[in-house]
Amino acid sequence: MTTRSRVSRHYAKGALQFIVPILLQKLTKQEELDDEDDWNPSKAAGVCLMLLATCCENEIVPHVLPFIKDNIKSENWRFRDASLMAFGSILGGLDNTTLKPLVEQAMPTLIELMYDNSVIVRDTAAWTFGRICEIIPEAAINENYLKPLLESLMNGLKAEPRVAANVCWAFSGLAEAAYDAADVNEDTGTPDTYILSQYFEFIVQRLLETTDRPDGAQANLRPAAYEALMEMVKNSPKDCYVTVQKTTMVILERLQQVLQMETHITSHNDRSQFNDLQSLLCGTLQSVLRKVTPEDAPQISDAIMTAMLTMFNSNSCKSGGKYQSK
Repeated sequence: MTTRSRVSRHYAKGALQFIVPILLQKLTKQEELDDEDDWNPSKAAGVCLMLLATCCENEIVPHVLPFIKDNIKSENWRFRDASLMAFGSILGGLDNTTLKPLVEQAMPTLIELMYDNSVIVRDTAAWTFGRICEIIPEAAINENYLKPLLESLMNGLKAEPRVAANVCWAFSGLAEAAYDAADVNEDTGTPDTYILSQYFEFIVQRLLETTDRPDGAQANLRPAAYEALMEMVKNSPKDCYVTVQKTTMVILERLQQVLQMETHITSHNDRSQFNDLQSLLCGTLQSVLRKVTPEDAPQISDAIMTAMLTMFNSNSCKSGGKYQSK
């Protein structure tokens, strides 16, 4: 029995000149008041563009770049947003030689768009930075752009939930990128410092405030903020340890407060939110505890054990809680 080898006929590459212009036009057909989770032709075009970039790699650039340059500063928000979406969508398919100068050249404009008067444009700008931090993180931690980038992201944490959630995703990637780029101390296996050290405490404080936003249930914001907080702590160098200690105590205190709230839960919705918050706090506590030194651990071990035992004796755990088996 013979095995047929699969040979690419490069149909997608040949079709780029016909397909891409149609997709770019579809990107401009956003609904101003649409739910960010709704599926529509504009979002489908973005996904299609992303897949084409993965398939055709650098060859997609000349078909997309003129549209981006012509419309990124358009007076029409739909065209600004479409340009951003096109830019963010093709990033994953490009090689580093093409990608790095493209992103570095775009950074000032992308940062500027984080302050756009359209929430949809700001949302897409924050999503694009999340893509950059994930795909080409060295561009995000470039010293030439880091401070204005951080200022725009901090501002974004106070924005609408959909924008703030994407900003949290960007912070997760930024933390990992900064840690990976730092020089590791061979004795401790941890960097002594890194490029985010001087901003670390401020970022962590803002993320803690974001987890506590009244609208945190919208757009998956609260889980996104806790995830970013976990990544910041996980990827923290030695000179940020004092902030890690403070964060540990804040999370432990929040967990204790949440456990005391259980007796006041009266509805199924409240129960669900209680279980979700309890789970997020436990995950964050686990993350920060990995950074606590053996010398400091005994100072908080009793309080942590008390909180854990209280949780095991709670109604949510007795009934199986969020993870109850069928």
